[in-house]
Amino acid sequence: MTRILLLWALIDTTVALSAFTLQNPVCVSPGQAAVLPISLQFANSAWEFYHVKWYFMTGNRPILVYMVDSCTSSLESQERTCQHSMELADFYHQRATLCFHNASLVLLGVQPEDAGTYRVIVRSLDVSADATVNLTVVEDLSAGRAKGKGNCMMSSSTQLGVAFLAFCLLEWLVREVSDCCCLWFSSP
Repeated sequence: MTRILLLWALIDTTVALSAFTLQNPVCVSPGQAAVLPISLQFANSAWEFYHVKWYFMTGNRPILVYMVDSCTSSLESQERTCQHSMELADFYHQRATLCFHNASLVLLGVQPEDAGTYRVIVRSLDVSADATVNLTVVEDLSAGRAKGKGNCMMSSSTQLGVAFLAFCLLEWLVREVSDCCCLWFSSP
């Protein structure tokens, strides 16, 4: 009986939080912005804290840490009020940001040396989840498609990625203009 309870406890914590990629690989040309899209799902909608860390595995360096803390919700509405903070590694200042609604990474002005594997780790109290996304930088996306380089195809998923990037940039602009939400950015 103890083994069954222990197994149930392990299974329950592994599904309490999940992070998965929405497109893999992500293909861009040099100089473009790349959205490394992920989706976060919490089994318990009453979370009070989570921590997101993006890491460039190929280059062996951290990119950013984003924390959401002290979350509360009102009885009248389903909206949550939280404190947000983000620390960006020096190498990525002015080059990386986050889509705050789903923790997807946005890299600006992508260069060939940015190609590789990226990992996101999400933690919330006693549970964690991670996902990896591969970024491919192709000089000419149509040539990459013609030569059959990986999955670098101009498809509806690429168009969706562009729409996603536009949404993230719009969200960033609204947050910058709005006085109601304050994010504190500090360098590590």
